[in-house]
This record gives sequence, C-alpha cells and structure tokens, in this order.
Amino acid sequence: MIYVDYREPEIMVEKLRSYGVAVRVQQLDVGDYVIGEGLVIERKTIDDFFRSIDSNRYYEQLYRLKDYRRPIVYITGMYPRRVPVRRRGNKLVPVDISRELRVHRVISYYSFGVPVIHVASDDELIKDILEYHKKSSKREPSLKPIKKSKRKELRDIRVEIIGCIPGIGRKTANYLADHYTIEQLVSMTEEELCSIPIGSRKLGKKGKTIYRVFR
Repeated sequence: MIYVDYREPEIMVEKLRSYGVAVRVQQLDVGDYVIGEGLVIERKTIDDFFRSIDSNRYYEQLYRLKDYRRPIVYITGMYPRRVPVRRRGNKLVPVDISRELRVHRVISYYSFGVPVIHVASDDELIKDILEYHKKSSKREPSLKPIKKSKRKELRDIRVEIIGCIPGIGRKTANYLADHYTIEQLVSMTEEELCSIPIGSRKLGKKGKTIYRVFR
C-alpha cells in the first residue's frame, strides 16, 4: 500500500494506480507519500522549493520529517519558471540555482539527516516510488513518527543549523540566529561574513568557515 496525501495532484495518484499498485489517498500528518515501514517522501516542485525557503517553511518541514525512519525530500523539475532573486545591498540579484540547491541539500542532510534528491520531472519520482514500493517491507507502514519532538521556533532551528558548523560555538550561533536569516548568511560574501561584529570583535576566521560550508 502506498499512502498519498490528499493535496497531491490527482495525476500522480492516477499514474501510480496505472502500474497496478494499491494507493490510498488521505490526509498525512507529514510528507506527501508513505511507503513501507517509515519511508516518508516530501515532494516539492522546484518553484515550491524556493518559495518554501523564502518563507522558512522548508526547515519546519524538515524538523517534522526527521522523526521518521527514512525521510526523503524530492525536488522535481530542473529550472524554476521564474528565477528567484535575493537582495544584496540595494540591489536584487538572481539566485545561482545550482549553488542554492547544493547549499540546501547539504544543510538538509548535515543538520537534519534528511537526504534531498533532485529529479527532472514527476515521472522520475513516480519511477522511484515504484522501486521503493517493491523493496519495502510487507508490513503496513506506520503513519506516526517514531518519537514526538517538541515544536521548535524558527530561531531555534537557525541556531542548530549554524551551530553544526565546525568552530561555531553556541554563543556565536545564538547571535547570528538573532540577527540574520540563513538566506542572508548564505548570500553574504566571505568579506561580509568576516566583518560581522560579535561583541567587541569581528567574526573573522569563523566567517571564512561559514563561507566555505555554505559553498
């Protein structure tokens, strides 16, 4: 049985059923597809991926996904219909799509343990879902997370992401999380990161480390 969230496009359900697999559409607490014992897939079109990054919704979803045994995020589509932009100083500059995807793939896995797979289309995702279904246990999947985690504020999520970077202590992570979003830090140049004031000092070498991690 493959469980599909009721908000998923009907065409996805039809394609899965056309391969002769049993599909049940219902409201899922987390993710868009549940397969086997604890395999949960969150599907995002590339446009939705960038929108969820801008709204901080993406990292809230990662926090919910990581409580499952086998969480995966799938991004479908190679290029967004409209290239997202980021503010740098007084200018809006186009986002480097490849770099942005790479940075958030690394953060997703390094900080949350959730792998991100980028495929060209929904049809590629369908093929992968069918393979997962073949390999899955015969037991019915559990629709409940292994453990319930306390809902965290976005600020706490930022602290944990920044705190995972080697050499960045809790105090520095707290300061950066209070004053910057992850997107702002990712968009900064190495010089800008090194120049961030932390108390009476500047971020310095730690800024170089952050720059290398986000690249």
